[in-house]
Amino acid sequence: MTDFCYSRAALNRILRRAALMDSVMQRVGANHDAARTLDGVTASFEGRVKCIACDRERECLEWLAHSQAAASSVPPQFCPNAAYFRRCRGEGVHFEPSGRLRT
Repeated sequence: MTDFCYSRAALNRILRRAALMDSVMQRVGANHDAARTLDGVTASFEGRVKCIACDRERECLEWLAHSQAAASSVPPQFCPNAAYFRRCRGEGVHFEPSGRLRT
């Protein structure tokens, strides 16, 4: 892994955060297909980067442990990706006549 300049600990953190993001998306009912269509793949990439860099992992894990198990949960306010998750749920999302997503 040294080819990519990441230590084992850094790589584990990246993988852990990616899994955490997937869990939050599932909990809030965010649509993975919608996530991939927001602004091309830019929004999805930016969302991943925000989760990887986020310093609120503990709060996120606690929120997952204590939030409702229903996929209709509202994203936590402390989350830097809360607006992105709402967009992935289709809130405030509209499509142009061409089928392109307009946000």
